[in-house]
Amino acid sequence: MSHITKFETKITNVNMLHDALESLKKEGKIDYEWLGQGTEKSYSRTTTGTHFKLKNWSYPVCVLEDGSIEFDNFNGSWGKPIDLDKVIQRYQELSITKKARENGWQIEKVTADNGDVTLRLMQ
Repeated sequence: MSHITKFETKITNVNMLHDALESLKKEGKIDYEWLGQGTEKSYSRTTTGTHFKLKNWSYPVCVLEDGSIEFDNFNGSWGKPIDLDKVIQRYQELSITKKARENGWQIEKVTADNGDVTLRLMQ
């Protein structure tokens, strides 16, 4: 039986987020600067949390204490949303894979031509 689930991502493990960024950088899919924990300024406000700045983005992305993500890219004018989408997708992939393996599941990864990833979990 097949089950498809969509969900909103909360970043609960900043080390895994860093791993996701690093793996994408090694593959040449993004470039970034890790700013770490602190306070950073965007166009109209400051945010406190864990920050990283994607290449060609005007302002850093912030992961807040509750795991939500804040960023100011002015509807794509100050940074391409696809870059952040790649980071979130890789974070999800790493999180699901880690949890599945901890619980004894096998994982099959299928990557579509458009970059979409399907993870098949099997007991």
